[in-house]
Amino acid sequence: MTSPTVNAGTDQSVTAAFTTTATASDATSGLSTYQWSKQSGTGNVVFGTDTELNTVVNANNDTYTIRLTVTDSAGNSNYDEFSLTWSAATTTTSSG
Repeated sequence: MTSPTVNAGTDQSVTAAFTTTATASDATSGLSTYQWSKQSGTGNVVFGTDTELNTVVNANNDTYTIRLTVTDSAGNSNYDEFSLTWSAATTTTSSG
């Protein structure tokens, strides 16, 4: 039995919502489920659809470890993680 191959994507440093670019495969039994989750970081992370291979990610200012876990049809699972640094753009106004 072999576990699926998973690549959650590259580390991200962003200021706005983005779509993940993950890949996953399983040559033996086919893929069954995908699950995105936040592993570390104190802010909130929102996934557009946390059970799709690629999803929109939105978060609060912080640094996070994001994990994609993939399970194949035989019940074998594997995961990969990427680092997400979220820093919302700030605007400065001045009155004069």
